[in-house]
Amino acid sequence: LQAVRYAGHLCKQRTLSRTKSRFYWTGISGDLQLWCRTCTQCAASNMEAA
Repeated sequence: LQAVRYAGHLCKQRTLSRTKSRFYWTGISGDLQLWCRTCTQCAASNMEAA
């Protein structure tokens, strides 16, 4: 889920949708919500964080 700064940073729903289209693990939704909430790049650029 690492992304080039400002490139590929999506809202939580698009992040979840794109990740689910390629991967699966138990608890994926909760893990991605946590990841979005703690994304320092999103916070620094004032983008939507879950």
